Amino acid sequence: MKKPTHYTILPAEIRYHEKLNANEKILYSEILALANNDQGYCFASNKRLSEMMGVHHKSISRWINSLKDAKVINISYVIKNKNVEKRKIYPSTKQLLPSNPTVTTPSNPTVTYTNKRYTKRVNRDK
Repeated sequence: MKKPTHYTILPAEIRYHEKLNANEKILYSEILALANNDQGYCFASNKRLSEMMGVHHKSISRWINSLKDAKVINISYVIKNKNVEKRKIYPSTKQLLPSNPTVTTPSNPTVTYTNKRYTKRVNRDK
């Protein structure tokens, strides 16, 4: 399986959440990134998420339940003929990633860089 090349962000409310372990936090960031690629929710299966993260699908299931218990994700199901057709995982964070993030630079082209060893004046126009 080809690994994704997108970047993710881990919001502070998740990063410092006391009830979540590191793997659950990383899974949350994947869910958040996938939700931004779609319509505000992630529909990846546990198998797909396990392939992306290189872990067993049962680990993904435990982590998703932990995220749900911590109330940082909400899950809904699309049911047809008494069967689950699609699962939708909604990250409950207030900040979703921008759809086209852009990096802006300060308007001043000359920046002073300071560290313990030296101070250097850098002209970014060169």
